[in-house]
Amino acid sequence: MDMPRPTQAHKRLRAMAGDYVTREIIHPFPGMPNGGKATSKTRSRMALNDFALLQDYEQKMHGRIMFRGHGILRYDLARKQYEMHWFDSLGGPDNVLKGDFDGKRLTLSGKDRDGQKIRLLYDLHRDGGYYFEMQMSPNGRRWETIMEGDVVPEGRAPTSRPARSGRAATGVSGKRPATTRAAARATAERHGEFRQAADSGAERKTSASRDKGRVAGKARSSRPSI
Repeated sequence: MDMPRPTQAHKRLRAMAGDYVTREIIHPFPGMPNGGKATSKTRSRMALNDFALLQDYEQKMHGRIMFRGHGILRYDLARKQYEMHWFDSLGGPDNVLKGDFDGKRLTLSGKDRDGQKIRLLYDLHRDGGYYFEMQMSPNGRRWETIMEGDVVPEGRAPTSRPARSGRAATGVSGKRPATTRAAARATAERHGEFRQAADSGAERKTSASRDKGRVAGKARSSRPSI
């Protein structure tokens, strides 16, 4: 009996295989109201006779490893879509995100552990690397950029800020938060509103002071969870 062979859809994942480093920009969100910066390493390899891409991710902040993740990215022939199964050091069950390529841009969508809609953008227009962006939304209409970075091959100096060409190439509707402190605070407050809107069981009349307390209490989280 002939063994199944990877299709062209499976082979598209080869473009993401390799060892990469990233200087990440984390925009204000409830876990980090003031945003922050991090560095990460991603080791990706094709496996299972080239039917899947395995990713091992490690994020470092302030000289310490703060977060680890493991992703399995595959193509579902029956549903004709890509699926990412994600496991990480926050524990809990795996998350599944689904999507497809549009040209050289792969978009995967799903929900995070708190029920908010989330999507991952991989822009493969660049030679020897790609642009990555994570966005979040309470309703799938208004999206905010949570984290982004240029993913470059290990050994090449990572960029300090994602190049503007990456944003133009992705053509997404997520907003790039301004760098002023006032704008950062406003963005964090908007995310607080998103969290409240997404939580159907939350009290609608929560006071502003209690909301700020909830945001401050999550400030120790180093990374938005998938």
